[in-house]
Amino acid sequence: MRINRVIECALKKNNFSEIIEFIAKKYPKNKFLIHEKKTLTFEEFNLKINQTCNYFKKNKLNKNDIVALYLQNSIEFIILYFACIRYGAIASPIPYGLSDNQISYYLNISKSNLLISSQKIKLKKKQVNFKNFAEFNSTVSQFEKYFHKTKFNKNKIGVYYFSSGTTDRPKLIKYSNFAMVSCQKLLFKTNFLNPFSKHMCILPLGHTASLRYTIKQAIVGVGTVYLYKNFWSIKDIFWNEIKKKKYKFYWCCALHNSNYFPFIQK
Repeated sequence: MRINRVIECALKKNNFSEIIEFIAKKYPKNKFLIHEKKTLTFEEFNLKINQTCNYFKKNKLNKNDIVALYLQNSIEFIILYFACIRYGAIASPIPYGLSDNQISYYLNISKSNLLISSQKIKLKKKQVNFKNFAEFNSTVSQFEKYFHKTKFNKNKIGVYYFSSGTTDRPKLIKYSNFAMVSCQKLLFKTNFLNPFSKHMCILPLGHTASLRYTIKQAIVGVGTVYLYKNFWSIKDIFWNEIKKKKYKFYWCCALHNSNYFPFIQK
């Protein structure tokens, strides 16, 4: 099947959980996520999502619970995000690098039931902490690789976004499963979604742009995402990395008054 036909079939699904399963079956061995020395294929990514869903079930996470994700750019962040969608919970990503008061604001307006973080936050909120991928992986790997899928309503809220990572008081925006897929349909129709592309992800994963226009685009287009901690960690080799990896898309960010401003180039 031609790759464009694969993308068309993927975009007929009602949610990203089914899209990931579809792509994982068509291109199981294609590399999807690369971070430092860790690599996940689409097949491995799909199985880790299932294991994480079973972890949620074991720990009695309820359907429609709101799960705040506060982690640095990492493979576990992306697995947790899509596991929330498959499980039937609501993922609420928070941009990394905020103060405890700012995090508290995000948690309050999203009314999150659980905070999953890479560090202990001094807040009166139920928390789970994973310091790194090794700790996360050892926790979820003990669970089954098969998960009985949630019956999806395409209009059900799947994720929360915040209006901007550049304001002190961002507004909460709710996205349905259908809206997430529709966004990718528009990118495909306008030839902005390219198959088998390499993507550089350096903007914080809690930022709307990195998830909507890098991670999800790479899933639908069977692309490969190279994750970096942040822009400052590679600023001295930024252009060398782009030349060496031959990225099709990359998001770069500038820091000003502790806020992020995204730009896209291709």
